[in-house]
Amino acid sequence: MSDVKAVVPMSNTKTVNVEYRSPEDGKMYAGDFTFKRLTIGEIAKVGVETARLNGDQANVDPGTDYINTVLATLKACVVPPVPVWFSNPEALYEVKLIQLVHKRYMEFESSFRVDEPEQAEGVPKASEVAPQG
Repeated sequence: MSDVKAVVPMSNTKTVNVEYRSPEDGKMYAGDFTFKRLTIGEIAKVGVETARLNGDQANVDPGTDYINTVLATLKACVVPPVPVWFSNPEALYEVKLIQLVHKRYMEFESSFRVDEPEQAEGVPKASEVAPQG
């Protein structure tokens, strides 16, 4: 018997259900979201889209930068169809709605992460360049 453990490949997509009752309007926002794992190129595009949403300004306040990073990430990782209420996330009033969907995506993305070996000095770990939020 070998000590080598078999690696079971993980799916690069996952569907999750999201439910949120708004304390502002009392509505229940619910629906299924399918996420795809982002490639390195797609992660880079998230950075470009975030910069575009930030108006290509380096001095955007952290709150706006965070919202724009979340919006750019969700634009890249959510696979249609989406719930009707999420068809235009920029038009939502409650940041908690996009935060919840983003959190569920990050849980999925984190499921692929393993402990990383030491890196050469100056080389960032993969977790340091993955979409954050």
